Amino acid sequence: MRLKEVHITGFGKLVNQAFRFSESFHIVKGLNEAGKTTLVNAILGILYGFKGRSEEVKALRESYRPWDETAPYRASMVVNFGDAFDYKIERDFKGDQVQVTKLQDGRELPADVSVEDLLRERLGLPSGKLFQSTLLIKQEEVAELNRTELTDAIIKKITESGSGISVKEILAILADRLKELNRGFGRQTPNPGPIKACLEEIKRLREELDEVTAYHAEYNGILDRLKRKQAEKEGLERRIAEIAPLLEDYENRCGFRERYEQLTTRLTNLQEIRRKIAEKEQELNELNNRLILFQAGDRAFNPENLQKLEYLDCKINQVEQRIEQVNYEYQKVKGKRQVVQREMGDYSKTMAVYYSVRYNEKNLAEARRLQAAISNLQQEISEKEQRLDELAAYRGSRFSWTFWLGLGLCLFSAVWVFTGSIWGYVVASIMVASGILIIYFGGLDVKHGVSKELAKITATELERAKSGLTTYKRMLEGILDREELEEFETKVKEQIQIKQKIQLLEEELRSLDPEPYEEQLDDLQRELNQYLRQLKEILQQAGVESAEQFRRDYEKYKDLKAEIKLASDTLTFLREETHAENIDKEIAVLEEEIDGLRQQLGTEIITEAEYLRLKEELAELTGLLERAREEEIKIAAGLENYSRLILLDRDIWSIKSALTEKEALLKQLELEGKSIELAVKLIQEATEEARSKLAPQVKDKVIKIFQWITKKRYRDVRLEMEGDKLVFQYLDEQYNCYRDVQYLSTGTRDQLYLALRIALGEYLTNCATFPIFLDDPFVNFDSERLLKTIEILRVLAKEHQIIWLTKDEYLLDGIPEAAVTSI
Repeated sequence: MRLKEVHITGFGKLVNQAFRFSESFHIVKGLNEAGKTTLVNAILGILYGFKGRSEEVKALRESYRPWDETAPYRASMVVNFGDAFDYKIERDFKGDQVQVTKLQDGRELPADVSVEDLLRERLGLPSGKLFQSTLLIKQEEVAELNRTELTDAIIKKITESGSGISVKEILAILADRLKELNRGFGRQTPNPGPIKACLEEIKRLREELDEVTAYHAEYNGILDRLKRKQAEKEGLERRIAEIAPLLEDYENRCGFRERYEQLTTRLTNLQEIRRKIAEKEQELNELNNRLILFQAGDRAFNPENLQKLEYLDCKINQVEQRIEQVNYEYQKVKGKRQVVQREMGDYSKTMAVYYSVRYNEKNLAEARRLQAAISNLQQEISEKEQRLDELAAYRGSRFSWTFWLGLGLCLFSAVWVFTGSIWGYVVASIMVASGILIIYFGGLDVKHGVSKELAKITATELERAKSGLTTYKRMLEGILDREELEEFETKVKEQIQIKQKIQLLEEELRSLDPEPYEEQLDDLQRELNQYLRQLKEILQQAGVESAEQFRRDYEKYKDLKAEIKLASDTLTFLREETHAENIDKEIAVLEEEIDGLRQQLGTEIITEAEYLRLKEELAELTGLLERAREEEIKIAAGLENYSRLILLDRDIWSIKSALTEKEALLKQLELEGKSIELAVKLIQEATEEARSKLAPQVKDKVIKIFQWITKKRYRDVRLEMEGDKLVFQYLDEQYNCYRDVQYLSTGTRDQLYLALRIALGEYLTNCATFPIFLDDPFVNFDSERLLKTIEILRVLAKEHQIIWLTKDEYLLDGIPEAAVTSI
């Protein structure tokens, strides 16, 4: 698409204005408020009209209503989409009516296409928001993209099939067919789908087949059950006959067994008590043997010694910390004292090298006074010399003007002579006499006037001033001795500063006295030795080497005493509770009685556990025998009546044939459903693959333009479609990660979005060439990148139409091939 001309009848401040545009690079220049943005909005309005909510449309229509109320509210444009026809698009904004006309050889032909079809099919940008996000780049709006419109357009571009039917429509058709096949699975419905209906029919046929098969098989089953029940009943009767004698013999022996178990339990308990008493006695003996190892005993390991040891240990730690602190302060004072002494030595050496009697404040004040006097005399001499020059000039100038004044009066008297009257001769005579007197007295004053006397006095004063100046300079040289006053003053100040620093260092040295710290260290050391002697006495008494070992042995000693007391109390309790002196006699009596009962019982046929198991088995067998007899009676009765239950009117083979047909139909329907699911999956995967290919198509163009503008400062950008969202990031090479473009500066972000807009315009449009409108969008570009951007635009102008609206005329020199229109 190329824009050829625009005619605005009335739109905002533009009334009855026409604009023609070149096919490559065209610049519209104009000052602020000249109407450049109004022209761009008029082009946008002609193409797309005013879109949005009713309130927004009303506000837009009112804002661009012609300022000249008599002008019609309409505009038109002529465009070409690369074919043999030009299209004239005329829009009446008041009634929002648009008309499209074909133009061929100057003739207007009716167009069989609407402006919406042209924008959608020929340009590929169906909405104004999409146009503003790609081809229309306004000032301060470079980075403002309508991401929703862009995303929808990109997805539509990706999902367009060759037949004109979108992939979304294909997916919708397949989804409807799949839904129709699976209708009835999610919820109950009176009209289920083919698969659900087929499954219900198969279920009914299988139930009917199972029912018929069950009736045919039930008769044989009943005969088998009757035989099994008869065999089961005979087995139960045999097992009951075996168990009954065993149970009877065991019950006869139960009286002797109960007494035997009671005696055995009592014997075991007594033996356990005797074992516990022996263990406690042994434990008590071992604890007493361990107590002997602590030779000091209660004399050393007592709470008083432990408390005293803790107190001494705490005091020793405190004194050692205090010694460490005082010693740190002492070493710090000694270090400072050494530093001060070194500084004093350095300053003393400097003083010895640079000291001189001449460098004192008295000589400095005298030198300053002489310097000031010399400056004053020099100024006075300059003034006197200037005065002499002025007097000499004055004498010459005064003689000159008196002479010419007198001569002028004499010559002017001739005018009165020519009048020929008496008064004329009188006036002429007076003027001649006055002129002669002025010439005479002017020369006399110059020769004998006051100026000559003043010049003589001034010359005398000048000689006196020069003599005084010479005297002061000799006196100043005697003080400075071929030095400059500033150098002399600097040395005096340095000498005074060195003396002051030496005095300050002497005072600081007197304040850094280490003797108090030495005395304090001696007192602390004596206190520490006293505490150490007391601690050593306690440790020697306990026979240990350290306070930590004393604590451990004290805890062990205390725990051992507690264990001995506990063991002694437990042993005493056991002896009193069990009457330990009679345990051995009772054990002997119980053993004799148990031996007698063991002889009476003899060898057992079954154990108690076997008796209980057999008793439970007998009860269970008795119940099973009763149920087996009842079931045998029922089975026999059912066998007699079975002939009336068999269904002779149903053919089992016809049911199986119908079931096979329905199962084949079900497989066919399920295969169709799986095929649809696979097709949907493949289409979605192909769509996702097409989305992934968006990045290489657009990304290369973005990187090429962005690197050109920024001189390859940024190496890569990330442009992807994540679902229905457009992701746009740049590569931060310093941290090797992708960041959102909001982290860039405003100018760089505008340059990146400019590259993106151009790349998306080439991707989304359906025509080989298209116009790019630039409404002064480069306000945030620096001069260097602006020149690089202009180079890019000149290259793009070879393929597309560039229409740049700007106020900066100095930029036109860099684009000589561009056509220029003033507004």
